[in-house]
Amino acid sequence: MCVSSDANCTTALAKTGAACTVNCCLSCGLGALGTKTCACDGTMYTACPCPRPATYLGKNPTTGDAATAPNCNETAGTTTVLLKNTACTTEWNQCIGTDSVAGSTPLGCVCMKDPATTMLKWYCGSTNKWFALAP
Repeated sequence: MCVSSDANCTTALAKTGAACTVNCCLSCGLGALGTKTCACDGTMYTACPCPRPATYLGKNPTTGDAATAPNCNETAGTTTVLLKNTACTTEWNQCIGTDSVAGSTPLGCVCMKDPATTMLKWYCGSTNKWFALAP
C-alpha cells in the first residue's frame, strides 16, 4: 500500500490532468479490489490507470468469459442503479449497465461477498475496462 501526502490524492480528485505534487495510489474498481496509481509530473497527474487485479474473478454468467459480460437487464432484469448493494445468488457473475455515463467507460456490476457479512451482493460502478459488453 502506498501513501501520498498530496491533498488531491482522493477518489474524487485523482484523475489524469488534475493538479498534484507527488504520485498517488488509491483503492479502485468494483469492490475496491484494484489499485489506481496516478503518476505526477510535479504539476499534474499524467496517467491514473486502475488495472484489473488478479484477485478479481468476475465472469460472464453465460459463457464463463472474464473479459465480457451481458447487459444487466438480461442478467438481473434491471439497471446498475437499481442493482447496487442488492442481494445476488452467483458469486462473480458480472454485467454491464445501460445507464448513461459522463465518460466512455460503462457502468457494470459484479456479484461478490460483502466482507462485513459474507453475504453475496451486487457491487456496481465503473467497469474500469475490466470487462466489456459481450457481442
